Amino acid sequence: MTCLVCSTSSRHVVAALLLGTLMGCGPRYVDGSGGSAGLSGSGGDRATETAGAGGSGETAGAGGSDDSGSAGGRVGYDSVIGCPAARWPDAASLTLLPTDSEVSAWRLSGDGRVVGGRLGGTTMRWRPRSGFETLEGLRYEVTSLSCDGSVLLTADTSGGSYRHRVGEAPEQIIPSGDYYQPEPLSMTPDGDVVVGHLIGTTDVGPHPVRWTAETGLLSITPLENTLALRVSPDASWVVGLDPLQIFRFTFGGTKQILQSWVPTDGQNTTPILVSTDARTYFFNGSPDFHSLFIDSIRQEVACPSVRCQPIAISGTGKVLVVVGPTGSAVAAPWATFIWTAQHGFRTLNELMSEHGAPAPGILFANDVSDDGQVFTGYMDNPIGAPYQAFYATLPPSAYD
Repeated sequence: MTCLVCSTSSRHVVAALLLGTLMGCGPRYVDGSGGSAGLSGSGGDRATETAGAGGSGETAGAGGSDDSGSAGGRVGYDSVIGCPAARWPDAASLTLLPTDSEVSAWRLSGDGRVVGGRLGGTTMRWRPRSGFETLEGLRYEVTSLSCDGSVLLTADTSGGSYRHRVGEAPEQIIPSGDYYQPEPLSMTPDGDVVVGHLIGTTDVGPHPVRWTAETGLLSITPLENTLALRVSPDASWVVGLDPLQIFRFTFGGTKQILQSWVPTDGQNTTPILVSTDARTYFFNGSPDFHSLFIDSIRQEVACPSVRCQPIAISGTGKVLVVVGPTGSAVAAPWATFIWTAQHGFRTLNELMSEHGAPAPGILFANDVSDDGQVFTGYMDNPIGAPYQAFYATLPPSAYD
């Protein structure tokens, strides 16, 4: 089924190295009976909005209790790291969040079921079925969500970061102080370990840090003056960047060089994005932003047009998200491009249209789910407000 939806309820700094986004419904967690033959389901959980597991062969699945059965479907193209994967029906869906209040949609949970952002200046979570949950007292953008969305991190432009777990009070894990937007770039899928770096206003650093509830905030002393990019799912290592290379550092162990990386004089540092499993990364491979180095294939790949910029990466790096112009000039209209090794670059708008949910404007994604099926960001809206937050799902068949 195709649907275009509005809810009824009402970036971050990338540090220069060492200084330098009611008319329908969301994705179809369909209630009632299970799936049909060939795409069968056992029923899901209404409370957690979990889709039912698909059945096998030609046997249709049974519906769940309390009208909570789900139509089943297929698991996504990539792996979900750290929590159960959703199953997705064979049709795209597009949800446009309301424009009566300022809404931003910046981050997705690993399983793709929760959006983190802001609503009217207040930090919020949003779910396709239940809508908005505002976190009173927090006004900051969400920088990361745990796999199931139960834990979120925020960063305050004036210094300080908060961690919030559902059912608990927000906890300030990085105090305000002499820092330029501390950024918790990653946390383990369960949300128990946070790794990031601090950029000082007087003592620039960067200063890599690690937080747990048991230890509080601690410096990662062996990595001083480097960027901590991603913590592994088991919190045993981090992937980082120093002036000469991308590296893996094992806590209590050694620093392993993954790839030499020396920016050209005058090159602006663009994001080096690392997959949730902390084993794959990609970044602009040339100072003119004309290409991308993709670690999963160990190759440099030309951008889909004159230039592009990394935006997001899926669970093991099978799906990459970039933005760039759609023509041969930088001034051409920009769009979101989705890359896979099999298909190369395709625009998100094209994929949505091909699978039954054309968007009325250009979709600019800010994040992708681990499985590569869900995107959130903002739409350049030609018929209403200039920008409108969105939640979009693709069917697994989009990657066949």
